[in-house]
Amino acid sequence: MGVKLDRKIKLGCVNFLNACPLIYPLNSGLLPHPFEIHMDVPLALVAGLRNGELDVALASTGALLQLGPEYSYIPGMGICSNGPVQSVVICHVGDIECLTHLYLDAASVTGNLLAKIILDKTYNIHPQFLPPGKAPANMDSLKAGEGCVLIGDRALEAGAKVRKCIDMGGAWRELTGLPFIYALWMGRREFITDEVRIPLYNSYLLGVSMIPRIISSYTHLPLEPDDAVKYLEENLIYEVTEEGEAGLECFLKLAEEYI
Repeated sequence: MGVKLDRKIKLGCVNFLNACPLIYPLNSGLLPHPFEIHMDVPLALVAGLRNGELDVALASTGALLQLGPEYSYIPGMGICSNGPVQSVVICHVGDIECLTHLYLDAASVTGNLLAKIILDKTYNIHPQFLPPGKAPANMDSLKAGEGCVLIGDRALEAGAKVRKCIDMGGAWRELTGLPFIYALWMGRREFITDEVRIPLYNSYLLGVSMIPRIISSYTHLPLEPDDAVKYLEENLIYEVTEEGEAGLECFLKLAEEYI
């Protein structure tokens, strides 16, 4: 049974381009909603859920390994791919077989775990994983044998400049034959009610139908406008299917080895 509040529901959403179709109709006032919306990076959203600063958030799927049984997610929609995604990558200098040090992404929950899985299961390499705070400010500072995990808009911006990147969406598909779910609307079970589900689902339906319009409204994009539309329409999937759920189950099982 849901909780009755005398305030707006605190909703968190990732502040990356990939979330635009899910949140834009709400954030722009196109649809009525009961939310107070907060935009942030994945790691901060998960922390907000855990400490009660957020009631519901578009949170990284890796958080399902950290949050307790009192948390759940809304099925049927999220941020997914069924192959190359562009925005979750491992950039590296030199051949991938020579990778000895990997800087993790300071904003990431799922991307860092996925990198460990891909490097181990696909390439059988085990670099030293370095804390996010030690990562160089730009790719030009990386030395031979070094790499870094990049997610979201930073990954999109780097993709056009860096020749050697592993697209982890594509690598996951090759490894498992399954789609990958990067983020889902999560919250404590008492907040997963129709009051929350219905406006989020309506926003998703409207958002995916108006991607070119959404892109035209943005003044700062990590890609050229036509490429941004292509990225949202072709690289990303916002419907979570049974096959996607199978991919999520596979990821959570594998990821337990790397926490």
